[in-house]
Amino acid sequence: MPSRDEAKSTILLFDESEAARGGLVNLLTRRDGLDIIGAVGSEQAAADVLAREEPDIVLFDMHHSNARGPSICAALRNLTSSPIVVLASFMTPQRWSELKDVGADEFLLKRVDSAALERDLVRIARDYKRQGRPGGT
Repeated sequence: MPSRDEAKSTILLFDESEAARGGLVNLLTRRDGLDIIGAVGSEQAAADVLAREEPDIVLFDMHHSNARGPSICAALRNLTSSPIVVLASFMTPQRWSELKDVGADEFLLKRVDSAALERDLVRIARDYKRQGRPGGT
């Protein structure tokens, strides 16, 4: 029987909006390949979860109006070496450059298809595990 790490990709979800965070948790927990180990809305709450567990992916749901996006991403990077995946409605090359500079590893565009989102997150977790990257343990 596979262990939790082999069976599911573990996710720490960061979203400052409680309503959006709840909706995303609801969407992702319906997927068999994902295990949400925490859903947080502040850097301190993220630090608390990361002190106990190292997820395969930190999923940062960044709202386009959030000017704090790069600073939140930098704070998350200071807390973990797990891959940080930014989830966004859209991404400009300039914004992506800013986010990569402070520690983001990947970005995914928001989509209605939860199966595709799960597939992308599982693929990213698997790829980083193969690289021996923390979070892939």
